[in-house]
Amino acid sequence: MQKEMMRPQAENHTAVITEIFKGIVDRVTYHNPDNGWSILRVMPFNNPQGQETVIVHQTKVFAGATMEVQSSYTVHPEHGRQFQATVAKEKKAG
Repeated sequence: MQKEMMRPQAENHTAVITEIFKGIVDRVTYHNPDNGWSILRVMPFNNPQGQETVIVHQTKVFAGATMEVQSSYTVHPEHGRQFQATVAKEKKAG
């Protein structure tokens, strides 16, 4: 009797790299008051000359807020690199 050998099947794994950064909301590009979906331009504290686009669901967002964002980034075909926030918290300045 011959044993049948099972070959391990390759699994499809997609790596998601999350990042945590703090920064100041420079601009609210879009905000839907019905569901909180927002597009923000955030200046990270570790790179004050740069800006990041952050997609977030949050009921209240405003320019000048200090935010801590946990997110993973994607690349939009038209708009480039965007961070999809999984957690976004407003922090007290100081």
